[in-house]
Amino acid sequence: WNTHPDPRDVQRVCQQQLDLLGFNYIDLYLMHFPVGYKHLCDEILKPMSDDKLQTTDVDYIDTWRAMEDLVKLGLVRSIGLSNFNMEQMQRIIQCSSSKPVVNQVEIWPGFLQKDLVDYCRYNGIAVTAYSPLGQPNRED
Repeated sequence: WNTHPDPRDVQRVCQQQLDLLGFNYIDLYLMHFPVGYKHLCDEILKPMSDDKLQTTDVDYIDTWRAMEDLVKLGLVRSIGLSNFNMEQMQRIIQCSSSKPVVNQVEIWPGFLQKDLVDYCRYNGIAVTAYSPLGQPNRED
């Protein structure tokens, strides 16, 4: 749902997802990326123009606050992040009423992100590793 970062869309999109799943609530709802993609239509998940990804100017803090409302409404139990760095996480912690419960980031044997993991642990934020066994087709 990275194409719907506008705070006015967050509850509507969450409710649509719940309806499609046939659930009353979602256990963990993540903000996928600190930069939202421009919404063109629901079929285009990665809007491109002249080989450039089209992004919005929506502040991720505003999206996060709308996600906090989902918890208050009982639509989700917990909210977290994905692909956020320390500075972005610190800003969320300072500017909102709740901390993320998790940050899902790329971690594998050659890319441990120790400082980020330590920061999350210090702040009581769980870390979920994306691609923990590496990426076989990745060229480094």
